[in-house]
Amino acid sequence: MHDIEEIRKLFPVVRNWTFLNHAATSPMSLPAATAMIAWASSSAQNGGTQNPLWRAAVEETRSLASTLLGCSPGEIAFVQNTSAGVSQIAWGLPLEPGDNVVSNTAEYPANIYPWMALVEPKKIDLRLAREHPDGRIAADDIISACDDRTRVVAVSMVQFATGYRMPLEEIGGFCAEEGIFFFVDAAQGLGVIDIDVNALGIDALASAALKWLLGPPGIAILYCSRDKLNEIRPPVVGAASVVNPEDFLDYDFTLAPDARRFESGSQNLAGILALKEAIKLLLDQGIREIEERALALTDLLCRGLGEKGYEVFSPRGEAEKSPIVSFLPKDAPAPVVVKNLADNRIVTSPRCGRIRVSPHFYNTETEIEALLDALP
Repeated sequence: MHDIEEIRKLFPVVRNWTFLNHAATSPMSLPAATAMIAWASSSAQNGGTQNPLWRAAVEETRSLASTLLGCSPGEIAFVQNTSAGVSQIAWGLPLEPGDNVVSNTAEYPANIYPWMALVEPKKIDLRLAREHPDGRIAADDIISACDDRTRVVAVSMVQFATGYRMPLEEIGGFCAEEGIFFFVDAAQGLGVIDIDVNALGIDALASAALKWLLGPPGIAILYCSRDKLNEIRPPVVGAASVVNPEDFLDYDFTLAPDARRFESGSQNLAGILALKEAIKLLLDQGIREIEERALALTDLLCRGLGEKGYEVFSPRGEAEKSPIVSFLPKDAPAPVVVKNLADNRIVTSPRCGRIRVSPHFYNTETEIEALLDALP
């Protein structure tokens, strides 16, 4: 990884805040913000005359995203947000009355409501394995909820409230053996935790850019395995979804042969260009190195919390910890503690009665110490 002080020059937020809230809405880097401004300026001055350049940039972003996930560019689509990606898959799968989808009670709503929306119109069952009191959801909990009518398992890469890293390899292996579609919401891990969708047996995945990817809101990555592509009928289609989108009056409704079929029309070019720079920055640093540093910062945080008498709620076993740490307040409710920290220019979040801290690789040990010092 490059020199941390040089890296921090790319994040103006550090001049204003001790920002430890990347599991919520992250600050963008200068390169990402500059890309958005450059697109807006060019659009104002040139209109659509630069579209060929923008299309090339979209494809470069697609290639970078595929490198991040360990897949091919043709398995990547760009959608509005995580919910939009989940919905494309949920409504596109050929589920029939009596089928069931298995998830759990700790999921962020983006990976619950799209499946819940199918229950009445498609007459399916949504089964939720229960989170344990210690914040864990074991692979056996998910597997035990499955039966011969289970068609989909849908879980997060990392749970938003606790930072618990789901046992994706074990769940993915089970799904592959049983022929169950495996969907992952990666919004709380992609960009800070190394992932290989093929090695984990993931059939489809969605992740917004505004969290650990350090990109803007309004843009997300949707991955769909080429092996599963033809099982899914995109529920939202448009002029860009087909094999020959430039043949405007040749109404050939043959869907694009790759994940571009999920891109129905005009794209969020400013968002995609910013995402391109965001991913380039992450890949340049190395995702494994980023993960190692972010975990080291949270290990330091957990040690300090213990020394001050705070109870860390997040599971912190080697294979289950993430850069999200949730701990219990002592003398005041979590929202009050979070507000007091914000008054000291330290940004965290209240979640489920606890305080959630989520540092990224450009944060420093000094910032962790500042948080610990500010806690009562």
